[in-house]
Amino acid sequence: TTLVVSKKNRNQPHHHKGVLTPYEPGPFSVSVSKKEEEQLKQGQSVMKQSLPSGSDTDGDAPPSGGVLCIQDVEAPPEAVWYQILNLNDYPSKVAKLRSSNNYVERYNKKDNTYNIKTKMVLSAFPGYSFESYYDHTYHPTKSSLTWTLDYDKTSDFDDVSGHWHVEGLGQKKSRVFYACDVQMGGPIPTPLLNYIGKQALKLVAC
Repeated sequence: TTLVVSKKNRNQPHHHKGVLTPYEPGPFSVSVSKKEEEQLKQGQSVMKQSLPSGSDTDGDAPPSGGVLCIQDVEAPPEAVWYQILNLNDYPSKVAKLRSSNNYVERYNKKDNTYNIKTKMVLSAFPGYSFESYYDHTYHPTKSSLTWTLDYDKTSDFDDVSGHWHVEGLGQKKSRVFYACDVQMGGPIPTPLLNYIGKQALKLVAC
């Protein structure tokens, strides 16, 4: 007996057009405590997680969770943005990211933004492999990059919403904010959120 597993048609639209709330570009409305400020000054990152509890689940909606990371880096914002926007080079910096390839890159003259669509394949842990398609919008005037899934294609994640924001701290230093919310078809392993946050911060360790 031969077991035949049908492959997903990635060019079919995703089964919804967005469930998680997209991030707005611009500064994060998050407060940093004195203790966290000391951590940042010492070169440590600050990470906050949100994991779903039973009361957070709306009916049969898939579970979702998120991570928010903050870190100060010894580099000006333009150098940080060079690292963040070089999406095709992510596999050389992010462990277990097998591939990252842009398939759309365009400038939107109307609102001075850049649209970048990227296919990424992540093998985070044994038994967890995800092929997903992301729709990024870079807002240079707001020093932000926001993204969701590309809902014109079928992704393994049920939904994703994310936001990079970079603030200058003097001439040669930046504070980097990174947030990513993930919704999956099953339970979210806590180590996966740890992985997402920690690997993202490696991108900006210029």
